[in-house]
Amino acid sequence: MARREPPRESTLALAGVVPPERIGDAVLIDPADPLVQPLRKGDPTLGWEGDARLALYLHPPTSRWELWRLEWDNVWRRAHAIPAQSKAEPAGLRGPDAVATLILWLVVHDARRGFNAGAAVIDATLAHEARRDKERAEFAEEAANRLRHGLLKDGV
Repeated sequence: MARREPPRESTLALAGVVPPERIGDAVLIDPADPLVQPLRKGDPTLGWEGDARLALYLHPPTSRWELWRLEWDNVWRRAHAIPAQSKAEPAGLRGPDAVATLILWLVVHDARRGFNAGAAVIDATLAHEARRDKERAEFAEEAANRLRHGLLKDGV
């Protein structure tokens, strides 16, 4: 099956997008709520033009704010998630702080501003592999030290 290429998006023409009330256990924060308006309509103080395809959800089981977006193929996909303030997560973010944090994340990751998702994935993968290689090297060094100590203790 041939892969469909995404058409150029016009987020300004989608003011009537209605997100689902729930996505899994995540509960929609009303799009008309003033808390959500900067995500959808923009916040010039943070350099965000807005995107009507965005929806903010609260996921109570994990105490997380989730940002979902209606993509070009009419599928809602989670774009980002951050901790929400709760008894289990006291260091999490409250509503307005969460929205500002999400907007700043959106600005940094906006492809129209030059963000290269492919390069970001490669960089994250290389960093993960470097951490994993370092952990393996540390484990091998520790194992070699223990083996050497054991052999010396046994007089071999």
